[in-house]
Amino acid sequence: MTGQQPTRTPSNTLGLLALILGIAALPLVFCFGLALPVGLAAVVLGGLSLRRGDQARADQERADQPRAGNRRQAVVGMVCGGLAAFLMLVTIALPN
Repeated sequence: MTGQQPTRTPSNTLGLLALILGIAALPLVFCFGLALPVGLAAVVLGGLSLRRGDQARADQERADQPRAGNRRQAVVGMVCGGLAAFLMLVTIALPN
């Protein structure tokens, strides 16, 4: 072996966290109002992930570097988290 470093493709950890929290927030609508903070966290993390992805795209155009390409995870996490937060607000607002 000649001592070459293996190339690593960058990961989109924030997008993955947004996806996990967004999906987890949906069933939490029925559990003591936990969907609101978890859903909002998914929206925020998804937004941060998209912003970092846009910056990485701009950097990648200047330098030939690999970038994380799983933008869909962030978008789906934001949609699921936003939907869960909205449903939680509707559930709180409706009278019993």
